[in-house]
Amino acid sequence: RESDLVVAGGVSIDTPERRGYKYMQGGMESADGRCYAFDSRANGTVFSRGVGAVLLKRVKDAVKDGDHIYAVIKGGAINNDGSLKAGFTAPGIEGQVEVAKQAISNADIDVENIRFVEAHGTG
Repeated sequence: RESDLVVAGGVSIDTPERRGYKYMQGGMESADGRCYAFDSRANGTVFSRGVGAVLLKRVKDAVKDGDHIYAVIKGGAINNDGSLKAGFTAPGIEGQVEVAKQAISNADIDVENIRFVEAHGTG
């Protein structure tokens, strides 16, 4: 089914609410309370609360309506490399390469035209 306008959003909360920061050896949380995703200092993640939402509309409709266009989604892809991943907080390299190739193929674009990549990094 097609929609003319979509609100896509997400929220992250802790329940019950946690207070303070407690590092546990062998856990997912960073020893120093900082997240260094994609950095040689990466030593874990930091959990927090947040909320975000975007409005999605066809490009032709947004242009016709005079909307400010922040970005255009040309294509995407998802995967799960399950047992092939490097660890609980790190995906497998092969899986990441394959999903990037699939997204580029789905978008039907030349990689030289990519100006921005959204990434998830747990640190």
